[in-house]
Amino acid sequence: MGIDKNKKDCILVEAAQKFAKWGFKKTSMDEIAKAAGVAKGTLYLVSKSKDELFYQVLTRQIRRWDLEVLEDVDPALPADQQLLQASQRTIETMDKYPLIKDFFFGKYSSLIPSVKNKIPELRRLSLGPIREILQTGIRQGTFKGDLNVEQVANILLDLMTSTFLFHMNEHTNMDDLRDREKTAFDLIFNGIRAKA
Repeated sequence: MGIDKNKKDCILVEAAQKFAKWGFKKTSMDEIAKAAGVAKGTLYLVSKSKDELFYQVLTRQIRRWDLEVLEDVDPALPADQQLLQASQRTIETMDKYPLIKDFFFGKYSSLIPSVKNKIPELRRLSLGPIREILQTGIRQGTFKGDLNVEQVANILLDLMTSTFLFHMNEHTNMDDLRDREKTAFDLIFNGIRAKA
């Protein structure tokens, strides 16, 4: 027996709000069902467990976040500028997606063992915009044709994640963070060697 798409969307939205507000451990399936206006048993038509529901919520948010980041990237720009735009858009939207922010900060790998095993899959999902821009850059001739897109996308995601991890908190000056990202991309694209 399936579940109506609108009802499933409602459950996932309410679950995301509860998980973001109360955290994984403190959020109960009863609270999610009540907020979604469904019987608790209906939740189990969407997901076998709270862990699995959380994973679905996180997957859904990463997909939406990827789309939102790419929506604001100007496809007419050279790919190196698109990467900077995407990175800065990522910073600007991070607070809108607290579950993703916590995911990047490693909060869930120790709390939810079943999600820990799926982190590589979630990470691959979050590579989508970076991978797409790198491929665009190869087509444009902005990036080398033999670029290892998968490895470079992973390295860029690592750099962005470490920037968030070490420099993003309630006292963060967003202009400083944007400048740090610009400097990081300048370093990647132009290196530190003096021009000959």
